[in-house]
Amino acid sequence: MSHYQEDFAAIFKMANKNANGTLTLEELSSQMRAFGYRNIDKPLEIYFSRLGADRYGISLEQFLGSMDCAPHQLHRAAYLRRVFREYDKDGNGKLDRREFHDICSKLGERLTKEETEVVMMVLDKNLNSYIDLEEFISAINHKAVN
Repeated sequence: MSHYQEDFAAIFKMANKNANGTLTLEELSSQMRAFGYRNIDKPLEIYFSRLGADRYGISLEQFLGSMDCAPHQLHRAAYLRRVFREYDKDGNGKLDRREFHDICSKLGERLTKEETEVVMMVLDKNLNSYIDLEEFISAINHKAVN
């Protein structure tokens, strides 16, 4: 069982606004995008079609089972997008030094001010003095591999 199960259950619960215990494709797709998932519509369409759920929706158990089968990287990227949005306080799609320092702390990296400066210089590929979402995800994924 995935350690993302709580996130998956939250996605389902939030999307199940009418509390009928099933989700339509539209309900699920919308909520998953809100949770940081990208390019999810086509895979969901295929899944719903295979289950014959395009008419009645899917249950929580079906949803949890399908999410456990999805690649770990898909869930990790969605999680990182959510964390990024949470710490991008001004919502400009970039992390300044303070936001970057705070997000590193959330992820367990305790950096000094000087270390934050050095790490930002290394990660800031487009040299705009900010860390954008793609630079952030790339850096986290690179760290996870090494």
